[in-house]
Amino acid sequence: MLSGQDFVISKGMIMASKGRFPRMVDDGNLEKGTVNAEFTSSSNHLRLSPGAAAILSFCDGHRCVEEVAACLSLDSGLPCATAAVEAVVGDFVRLGVVQVDERAKEVVSLGPVRHDCTGCGCSCESQLVGPLDDPFMAEVVAVHQAVAAEVESVRGVQPVVQGRTRQGEVLRFLHFPNKQCLFLNAERLCAIHAICGAEAKPEACRRFPFVAVEVEGAIRVGVRPTCYTAHRSYRDGSEADLSELASTAILRPVLRDRDPEDLDEGRYHEARILQWLQDERVGLVELLYRSAGCSARLPGRTQLPQGFCHTFLGLLQKMVDRLVPWVTSLAHTLHGQHLQRLHQALAEVSVEACQNAPGQPTWDAFGRHTIASAIFLRETSRFPSMPIGAMVFLFGHFVATWYAATRPGLSEDAAFDAYGTALAAWNRMMTQGPCFTALFPETEDFGLLTRLLESGDL
Repeated sequence: MLSGQDFVISKGMIMASKGRFPRMVDDGNLEKGTVNAEFTSSSNHLRLSPGAAAILSFCDGHRCVEEVAACLSLDSGLPCATAAVEAVVGDFVRLGVVQVDERAKEVVSLGPVRHDCTGCGCSCESQLVGPLDDPFMAEVVAVHQAVAAEVESVRGVQPVVQGRTRQGEVLRFLHFPNKQCLFLNAERLCAIHAICGAEAKPEACRRFPFVAVEVEGAIRVGVRPTCYTAHRSYRDGSEADLSELASTAILRPVLRDRDPEDLDEGRYHEARILQWLQDERVGLVELLYRSAGCSARLPGRTQLPQGFCHTFLGLLQKMVDRLVPWVTSLAHTLHGQHLQRLHQALAEVSVEACQNAPGQPTWDAFGRHTIASAIFLRETSRFPSMPIGAMVFLFGHFVATWYAATRPGLSEDAAFDAYGTALAAWNRMMTQGPCFTALFPETEDFGLLTRLLESGDL
């Protein structure tokens, strides 16, 4: 799906999942003409239409059928139906033009995956931790008893809760009474880790904020965009072993309950936006315009329209009012305190500050990295469509920029910390519960923002 070799770096293989990868037969040769193309091999000589030849040219054994369709989409500028590509590949197989290899999926990432945990405890608050792995569930009673023997608040409280997916599958999660993990101790550290050792913790805890996501042709690994301290080590932190992460992480299949046409369109937009993110000439303001469906410009646009800023700020301030009870319920958590500071700033910021907030190269670089990671790891699947998800993460960059730029007297490092913290607070908020609908209670609200961008009225 992703054509830039510098952008996606293969680091190993995983045997947990296999994919089907079509490739031209070993002695095959494709020659493209001005009208038609010809395929020749020791047993075949076929004339191909331009469309069939384009499909065959991407059957290199490195792409699954969905990725071939995405590559065709990028070439044509329009979503390409995977079902149509699958049918052509099936014909190629029957004609002896293509063979399909079944093998383990590659583990890929957007460059080195780096993170150093600071033990802030924010990941242990106000979010589901799970699904819990079978090895932990086999030991959970013993672990709970060992911790309860030393920590009074754990005694008599069930350590695990369960829920069901739309398909009826039972999933288990750590219990979060009072919005915090049962095992988060008074020092904001993990009691399981302290008493039973790191290996006794659930896999979801040991791997956070790393995540492995199973997509059509690969296992994608990265750092989730909801970690409050990811900005501190994303460039020079400890490099993770991707094969090890992928082999132990719980894979999260995504987009499998969507209509096939929606999937094709989503993969097309995903590949296109990731391609734009590779291009340093495409700034984040220009990327927002393009994600909203505006025509591409180079040099790119660098300022948001005043009407957009006014409308978006109004939506943000209404969201803050709607979320007061929810944020208040989190006030005793560090996550809730981050949200309160962000919401207070959003309630006070002006349209002029939004339109003219001075960003910094370090903020833009981390924002670009985080947005790419969110799209690559398909965090966008939480939203009504992939472009809407991409725009929501882009909104987070601008909100964090406004927040950090309007805090006076900060050193360069402190301002970057304020930006990174605000960005994580936004990402965490938008991927949780009622927050997206609190920002956009009506479909028309989002449509109005895109139209204001399309107008380009500065």
